[in-house]
Amino acid sequence: MSGIIKAAPYEENEVAAIKELDASTQKAAPELERYFSQLSFVYEEDGEVLGRVTGEIFCDAMELKFFVVRESERGRGIGRQLIATIEDAARQQGCRHVTLETMSFNSWEFYLAVDYEILAEIPDSPMPGATHYFLHKTL
Repeated sequence: MSGIIKAAPYEENEVAAIKELDASTQKAAPELERYFSQLSFVYEEDGEVLGRVTGEIFCDAMELKFFVVRESERGRGIGRQLIATIEDAARQQGCRHVTLETMSFNSWEFYLAVDYEILAEIPDSPMPGATHYFLHKTL
């Protein structure tokens, strides 16, 4: 074996990996109708973005990737609207599950309020005194 491992641009590498994974999945499980797609929504008021959410769908599950509401706008229901919107879009694409990762310093309680369950937690990660959470919701 004479290959080398080198750093690669993340987005370019991710796109290529997704294509290869999708081709492999189609070959191994041709009965699956949906392999991979991405969802992205923003909440705007007066042309200003106050919240964002993104997710990646693989087969019947969506991983919630990024979710943020401007700190000064929290508590107005913007987050609930964004989560409901992306979950509805995922459901329309055949998703039955949503998963996500978050940290104890990132308003993790919000997810419990919108019916997510903690599947696992890692104490003292990513730093002492913090907790890394893995959550799930059945759609």
